[in-house]
Amino acid sequence: MNSGRTSPANNTLSSRFVLLAPQGDDARRSLSPDAELIWAVEADSHFAAMTAYYKFMDWGNYTTDQEWDMQPYPKEWSQK
Repeated sequence: MNSGRTSPANNTLSSRFVLLAPQGDDARRSLSPDAELIWAVEADSHFAAMTAYYKFMDWGNYTTDQEWDMQPYPKEWSQK
């Protein structure tokens, strides 16, 4: 699962798309204490996550030429 978080910085909003698996721990630690979860998505690959993120952000279609982008996330990343 991935999440979009927003945090106030100098009176502006910035968003960060963070992996909810342990691999996103460093990114979460870098967030402001005031950061709020604004969106979350379950995805089985980076491509699926980015496709959903692009749709959420209204950026058009996500495309890639990277084969690894299509590989499924490891099963243990989705275990709670």
